Amino acid sequence: MPSAETYSALDREIVQNTDKILKTGAPALLSQRLRTIAQTLDKLLSEGLDLC
Repeated sequence: MPSAETYSALDREIVQNTDKILKTGAPALLSQRLRTIAQTLDKLLSEGLDLC
């Protein structure tokens, strides 16, 4: 299972990318990025990530 540092880095990347997308006003790109985030979270959860 990945370390806490890995999840922290992933969180920072998600926030930075989402902020960047929102500032450019590209809703289609944001929608695509959110789908990617959802898929990544699904994968992490299936690998045993416990969010609680």
